[in-house]
Amino acid sequence: MSVFLTVGTTSFDQLVRAADDPSLPARLQARGYSSLTLQLGRGSYLPTRLVPPGESEASHAGFTVRCACTRALSEPLWLPSAHALHSTATSASHPT
Repeated sequence: MSVFLTVGTTSFDQLVRAADDPSLPARLQARGYSSLTLQLGRGSYLPTRLVPPGESEASHAGFTVRCACTRALSEPLWLPSAHALHSTATSASHPT
């Protein structure tokens, strides 16, 4: 099982900071989870305790942590917003 933590396009630095806890992988693994994915928005806090700066993935004793953190200061890396996906789909089905 996997945990997916997303803050959308907003800033929830306190939540991201709480998830950037070196003890979290072991605690989640004890509950049957095998990975954690963090997807960030416009926050200023970049989690670097679980995933080294410049990396997008790290392993902690068999537990994988992925982070959409490798970005310019406030640019989200992956997972376009639902609005962007809808706009793209609408444009493709209704060309101008």
